[in-house]
Amino acid sequence: MNFSFNWVLYPLVSGQVLVIVITYKVLTDTYQTEKTFEHMDADCPIHRKDLQ
Repeated sequence: MNFSFNWVLYPLVSGQVLVIVITYKVLTDTYQTEKTFEHMDADCPIHRKDLQ
């Protein structure tokens, strides 16, 4: 393969930096919700009467 080393190095390093930035943003987000584990899966809701 006749690629320059820079064409491989720069996307690789920038991708790793993006992973760190995205992880930091997700972990420091102030998202709050009223849902609990009692609500189960939002895509397939299970009603209380189904659990008994």
